[in-house]
Amino acid sequence: MIPRTGFGLRRALTALALLLALAPPAAAQTVHRVPGSQGWGPGARAWMYSFTQGSQLLPYGWFRALERPDSTTLFRADGLARFGYLPNPGGIDGLPVGFAIDVDRAGMWLGLNCAACHTNRVEVAGRTYQIDGGPSDTDLQSLLLELDAAMRATLADGEKLARFIGRVSAGNGGTDARQLRRDFAAFSENFTAFVDSSRSPTPWGPARADAFGMIFNRAAAINLDNPANSRAPSAPVSFPFLWTTHNQNWIQWPGMVPNVSAFKRLGRNAGQVVGVFASMPDLANRDAPTEARFASSVHAMELARAEWHVGQLTPPPWVGTPPNPADVAAGRALYYQPGVNGCIACHENRRDAAGRYLPGRFKVAVVPLSTPGMGTDALTALNIRDRRVDTSALEGIQVLPLGLAGSFTAEAPAAEYLSKLVARIILNPQSWRGLPASPAGTSAYAPPAVNAGPGISQPMLGRREAAAAAMTGGAMFAPDAPEVTGLAYKAGPLNGIWATGPFLHNGSVPTIWHLLLPPAERPVTFQVGSRVIDEANMGFLWQPGMGRFTFDTREPGNGNFGHTYGTQWNDEQRRQLIAFLKTL
Repeated sequence: MIPRTGFGLRRALTALALLLALAPPAAAQTVHRVPGSQGWGPGARAWMYSFTQGSQLLPYGWFRALERPDSTTLFRADGLARFGYLPNPGGIDGLPVGFAIDVDRAGMWLGLNCAACHTNRVEVAGRTYQIDGGPSDTDLQSLLLELDAAMRATLADGEKLARFIGRVSAGNGGTDARQLRRDFAAFSENFTAFVDSSRSPTPWGPARADAFGMIFNRAAAINLDNPANSRAPSAPVSFPFLWTTHNQNWIQWPGMVPNVSAFKRLGRNAGQVVGVFASMPDLANRDAPTEARFASSVHAMELARAEWHVGQLTPPPWVGTPPNPADVAAGRALYYQPGVNGCIACHENRRDAAGRYLPGRFKVAVVPLSTPGMGTDALTALNIRDRRVDTSALEGIQVLPLGLAGSFTAEAPAAEYLSKLVARIILNPQSWRGLPASPAGTSAYAPPAVNAGPGISQPMLGRREAAAAAMTGGAMFAPDAPEVTGLAYKAGPLNGIWATGPFLHNGSVPTIWHLLLPPAERPVTFQVGSRVIDEANMGFLWQPGMGRFTFDTREPGNGNFGHTYGTQWNDEQRRQLIAFLKTL
């Protein structure tokens, strides 16, 4: 387990106020919003960029003091822009979009929230637009690898270590240098073990992560203190876009996470926090009281508020050159063409003929890979379906109050274990604790004045029987959607798809134009990392020199085959369909 260390709640809040006062102004850059601002006002956006969901990556004072592994430059000096993270003008202490400060009795922690992976910038005709809820162009794997290298380099270099201890001590008002060194060494050793377990044979690169691989490793290996449960996260997928997800009945690329109630949406959000460094210090402690074992750093009410905001998010309208109306009309006919080659067979359109966004619940298509024309790379779905974990440390513990959903078993499919774990997390009183009282000047961290949404309130969750009854309509996470047998992937709406490349679940096809070509004609390798939109082909510029990472479709899990729908069309028809997609 990763040791927890810090300097106490009162000192943490005092330090937070000081950080706010000393925060440097963000670098000025002209960034535009798309028409309609995607349904978010400035207050909602500022809150979503900085709220804490309970992620605890490392002690915040250590992050501020840490140098890069090969220089004396502070790790945080560029605002993590080298990993693709975006500046946050309204954030605290120069932290980028999606990074937060979490405070508990152990002190202050650096953490992430959903905006880190779901906010992007795109360039169209020389103008830069911020896309809220879009897949970010960030490289999480490189961030973790360099953070590990920085900690190991600090321990190996006496002068670097002395500078680190000096900075931490100055920010803490004095500290025991020898104890700090011991704490830091223990933390670094465990962090290295975590990073080593997260290395993958296929590099993720920008805009991707093996989310379920990471969540399973955290939940079953680190939090259960059982290294044998760890597996290399070998099937990275593209960060999905968030608009429309609140209203879908199934989410995640394999279409295996039910999303039909407030509790289940809260459960999948809690599972996400488990993957991005939530702390569960007593989960593996068989001597601890049962309730204490499921106490975590997850902030359930903040997750409920964030989900409410996601429910208000709308797709970004096309901001490039308006498409030719005749091409749009012809493309619409192709999109709504009857049969398997018409896009509407799988991809619902959430805009009406007048271009108005359609709110409300809807069903998404969960398409078996055995479906003719489907056949995309199966590794992601296989890894989730086939992975099993040792859960003997929790064997016999009831999943929900009153025994309504059975007990933990000695061994279980990883998805089943995660379903049970997040149920216990969100029903644990610790998850509903209030945030610490903010010191003067930290109003940016006050939660927005919104309701958490229908069915979610702290008093209601205090009535455990009611909460348990609401959750017994099925597992929080299921290996397969009930209406689908075998491996499958979800085919959601294509509204706003222009801002979300590369395409397919694993990001293996650079543009929509290439997706409409036979698989043998799609690029074998291409560049990822450009933010410049290819208006003609719909995607990001991908040619050599246009990115910072080479995507190789020959690597395991990176296959660009399958999805042969529409490949029978000619070039003119492909252009027409792209013209119509710009109106969605």
